[in-house]
Amino acid sequence: MHSLQAALVIFACTVGTVYFPLAAALVPFVNSASWWVSLLTFLLGSLWVWQASWLGKQSPAGDFGMAVKGWLGPILSKVFLLWFAAYWLILSSGILSEVSLVFHIIALPATPVLVLQVAFFFLVLYTDLYGFETCMRTVQALLILAVPLIAGFLLSSVVAARWTNLLPLLDVDLKEVAKAIYYSGPYPLPGILMALFLSTQVEERSHIIWHNVLSLWAAGLLLSLIVAVTIAVLGCCVTESYYYPTIPLAQSIEIGNTLVGVEIMVYPLWLLSGYIKSALAFVTASETIGGLIPALKQPWRSLGLGLIMLILAILPYNVNSTVKMIHISDYYLGMPFYVIIPAITIWVMLKKRGKQHA
Repeated sequence: MHSLQAALVIFACTVGTVYFPLAAALVPFVNSASWWVSLLTFLLGSLWVWQASWLGKQSPAGDFGMAVKGWLGPILSKVFLLWFAAYWLILSSGILSEVSLVFHIIALPATPVLVLQVAFFFLVLYTDLYGFETCMRTVQALLILAVPLIAGFLLSSVVAARWTNLLPLLDVDLKEVAKAIYYSGPYPLPGILMALFLSTQVEERSHIIWHNVLSLWAAGLLLSLIVAVTIAVLGCCVTESYYYPTIPLAQSIEIGNTLVGVEIMVYPLWLLSGYIKSALAFVTASETIGGLIPALKQPWRSLGLGLIMLILAILPYNVNSTVKMIHISDYYLGMPFYVIIPAITIWVMLKKRGKQHA
C-alpha cells in the first residue's frame, strides 16, 4: 500500500457519517461559531495523527500486532490490541445500527429495521472475508461515487444559504469552546487510529506523516464547511433540534421552482458513508484480533466477530439508544487514546534514544 492510498482511506474513515450529526453536537455550546470550532478540533487532532504516523514508521511494515508488541512488549501489547479491537468493533456495530434505523425512518418505513440490519451485516461481513486489501480498494472506489454527491449537495446548499446566520463569529465564551472541543473530540479519532493502524502497513513511508496529516486537515475542512452551510441554511435553533440536521437541510432546499428534491442525494450518501465507515471499522477490528490471536483464522474470525457485531447492532431499539452505544465507543473506549498515544510516543522515543546512547 502506498502512503497516498492510506491517506485516502484515513480521509474516508474520518468523514464517514460525521457530517450528519456534527453541527447538532456543536451548536448547543458555541452556536454560530460551530464551524470554526469544528475546524480547530481537527487541526488539534493532526497532532495525534503526527504521533500515530511516527509510531508506525518505527516498526517493520506489514504487521500491526508485531508493531504494537515492539512498542509495548508482550503483555501490554495484548491489552492495547484488545482495547483497540473493542473500540472498532463497537463502533462498527453502532454505525450499522444507526445507518439501518435512520434509513428505515427517512426512506424505507415499510421495511423492517432487522431486514436492513441483516443485509448491511452481510455486506460488511463479505468485505472482511475478502481481506484487508480488498476493503481498502473498495473504499477508494466508493469515494469516486461519494465525492461528487457531497459536492453537489454542498453547492445546492451554498446557493440557499443565509450567511448572516453565521454571525457573530467570535462572540463565544472560551469555556464553551473548550467544552465543544471536548465533546467533538471523538470525531477525529477514527482518522487518528486509522493512521496508527495503516502506518504500520505502508511500505514506502518517506512522506507518510504529511500525507496522513493533510488527509485529516482535508476531512476537517470539508466537515467544517458542511457545519457552516447547515447553520447558514437552517439557523442555530433548527440545527440544534435534530440529531442529524443534514437530512432536514437537504429537505428544506428549494431554489425557485427548479432546484428541489435535493434530499435524493442524502439517501445514497447515507448508505455509502455508513458502509465505508462500518466496513473499515469491522475489518480493522478483525485484523487487530488476527494479530492478537494468530490461531484464529478466516473465515472463523469474521464469522465470530460478525455475530457479535450483529447482536450489538440489533440491541438498540431507536436512534437515541443507538447514539448511546456509539458514545460508549467514542468516550469510554476512544477518548483515552488521546492520552495513550502520546504516552506510547514518549516511551518509544525514550527507548530509541537509550539505544542510540548505549
